[in-house]
Amino acid sequence: MTETPPTLKPASIKDVARLAGVSHSTVSRALRDSPRVSAETIEKIRRIAAESGYRASAVGRSLATRRTHTIGVVVTTITDAFAAEVVSGIEEAAAARDYSIFLANSGADPDREMRVVHTLEERRVDGIVVTASRVGALYVPMLSKMRVPIVLLNNQHPSEFAHSVMIANTEASAPPRGT
Repeated sequence: MTETPPTLKPASIKDVARLAGVSHSTVSRALRDSPRVSAETIEKIRRIAAESGYRASAVGRSLATRRTHTIGVVVTTITDAFAAEVVSGIEEAAAARDYSIFLANSGADPDREMRVVHTLEERRVDGIVVTASRVGALYVPMLSKMRVPIVLLNNQHPSEFAHSVMIANTEASAPPRGT
């Protein structure tokens, strides 16, 4: 019988702290170039972190900052050309600000849309964008409990947490001025 090799877990901030003989708070400060840590200690900690394969944990950081740097995006279907362009733009803008996105299809099913939004809240996203919502009006009371900002595209139900982005159809369909 052959033995399975042990799985190698990535080094944690506590592993780096132990190897450097400092607290995990000092490691965190050093990796952020805090002026509270000497240049010599920063260099030592960075070397140990690199040698041990340490990578900062987004999950750990989100527990400390209470921000996940993630935006949930709900579309009716990703095969819709408009939705694909919107998602592409959201992803590009998010990436430029070091945010990630979670993408979900609602399949034009109002119940599924609500479940997806609740799941995104459970994942602690920092905001939610919903395109062509089937249940936009239902978000208003739910959002006051969730306390997560939501943007509804092509659906107007403004409140403290709900924001709307609409296409100016009347203005867009008017003939050009001067004709």
